[in-house]
Amino acid sequence: MGLPAYHLLRSRRRTIAIHVHDGRVDVRAPLRAAQRDIDAFVQQKAGWIEKKLAELRAQAVEQFRVDDGCTIEVLGERLVVRWQPAVRGAVQRDGDVLCIQGRGLDDEKARRLFLRWLAEQAGHTLLPLAEQRIGAMGLSHKLTGFTLRYTRSLWGRCSGRGNILFNPLILLAPPAVMDYLIVHEASHLQHMDHSRAFWALVEQYCAHWQQGRRWLREHGHRLRVA
Repeated sequence: MGLPAYHLLRSRRRTIAIHVHDGRVDVRAPLRAAQRDIDAFVQQKAGWIEKKLAELRAQAVEQFRVDDGCTIEVLGERLVVRWQPAVRGAVQRDGDVLCIQGRGLDDEKARRLFLRWLAEQAGHTLLPLAEQRIGAMGLSHKLTGFTLRYTRSLWGRCSGRGNILFNPLILLAPPAVMDYLIVHEASHLQHMDHSRAFWALVEQYCAHWQQGRRWLREHGHRLRVA
């Protein structure tokens, strides 16, 4: 097996590390690491790299595309996507039909409109639900606010200052999985680690947390919008 193509990033680190993402291979290495040592390390990991790239290619096929006539589940409700010509770009829901409207719609325009609409839905539904959950857990006094942001690798995050970030794509997951994510991040308001005390708090308010965690690990890639 030949040497895999990779992008080299040098920094003040002590070891060589490989990160495979988005169909590319990044190699992070110490500033003074010899090129031959870096190549030897990458060559040693060639089999693992090819396996990861193959997994990413397979996952990309399962990603959702906002095509005319496709179906998608949002907050557990199955919707049929329809494209409609219109002067202005907008997304309207009519029963179980999600109408994506715009002039000269193509895949990228439809995707952009859908993601904007999904973030709006997250603001209307996910955040109030999270606020209620946090209140029930007695942690409202530690919450400073919410942030909605599309990220490449995070579904949620709680900062040390009490701000909780959610990826709006979590609305495409089963409701029980979204509930697990809310409780997980809310529990970080009390425990900023993954200690036994943290997981005990998660289990106290989300008995199905293990299933939710497993679902995100095994199927989270299917929530990405290509």
